[in-house]
Amino acid sequence: MRTLSMRDGAELAWRHWEVRTPRGVVVAVHGIRSHSGWYTGSCGQLASAGYEVVFPDRRGAGLNKAFRGDVSDWRVLVDDLAEFVGSVRRRLGGVPVHLEAISWGARLACAGCILHPDLADSLVLVTPGLAAKADMSFAAKLGTAAACLVNPRKLFDVPLADARLFTANPDRIAWIERDELSLGRCTARFLRETRKLERFVRRNAERLRTPLLMMLAGRDRIVDNDRVRRLFDRFGSRPKEVTVHPDAEHTLEFEEKPKAIYEEMARWLDERSRKSG
Repeated sequence: MRTLSMRDGAELAWRHWEVRTPRGVVVAVHGIRSHSGWYTGSCGQLASAGYEVVFPDRRGAGLNKAFRGDVSDWRVLVDDLAEFVGSVRRRLGGVPVHLEAISWGARLACAGCILHPDLADSLVLVTPGLAAKADMSFAAKLGTAAACLVNPRKLFDVPLADARLFTANPDRIAWIERDELSLGRCTARFLRETRKLERFVRRNAERLRTPLLMMLAGRDRIVDNDRVRRLFDRFGSRPKEVTVHPDAEHTLEFEEKPKAIYEEMARWLDERSRKSG
């Protein structure tokens, strides 16, 4: 566990899987409810494959207790991501840097690569929350819109309250329900900025040029895979690939045998690292 100071003075926590002579570095971005502690298995596997992993908890999430579930502008989160990537490049020089973005984190990573075309050498989107099946009710959307006008820090439930949306694994469901670091509530303005972030990516899809691997779960109850694939077709990335794990639920990490899934990711990283090296 480490912390990194942002430009505005915020100290953000991050988990680090260090490799003595890395063939590349993976900077990971978690979802709206989760945090870096959900993904220790895959991070350990990537480290065993030779990839150092830098996994920050998002501002206001996970181990970051200040301003819980809040952000004033989605660009602040993009700046945070750029700070972490910049710190890796300063520390390790010419080692290839890859982004892994999980669920909601795909919105953030895509926006970062659109705004900063040289941010990463490749981008891996894992069950990307770029178009959701699970959404807030119309009444809740009206409530958040009203709150943004009079009380933007008013708290609302995160739309993904049901742990069964993430996995069918009973042990993992129980673990999520006990997890005190997961984000259960967020502010009205955080939800507003989330919608703005989604619209930005959708409207600027052709500007995404970073080499791209997208990994989908066939039984995903959070992500609308058909809509996501249509957006994938619009992305300007070259090369770009999409793989589908037909029997998997949303959180690939929580599948019974996730090793093969992350071996697939490591093969993509190996190829992109050779191209970037």
